[in-house]
Amino acid sequence: MNSSYLSRLFKSAVGQTFSRYVIELRIKKARELLKDKTMKINDVAAQVGYNNTSHFIQSFKKLCGCTPEEYRNQL
Repeated sequence: MNSSYLSRLFKSAVGQTFSRYVIELRIKKARELLKDKTMKINDVAAQVGYNNTSHFIQSFKKLCGCTPEEYRNQL
C-alpha cells in the first residue's frame, strides 16, 4: 500500500492527518500526567515520547495555548 494513499485514507476516516492525531494523543496524555505536580516537565515530555523538552513545550503551547507549567498552575 502506498504511503500517500494511506495518508489520504486516514485523513478521510479520522478527519485529520496522522501526525496531528499522534500529537493530540501525546498532549492529551501529557495533560493527565501534569496533574501529578511532583513530576518534572522533562519527565512528562519523555513519558509521552518527546526526546526534546523544548519541542514538547512548543507543541503543548501550540495546541493548548499555554505552556505545560502554566497549565499545571491552572489545575
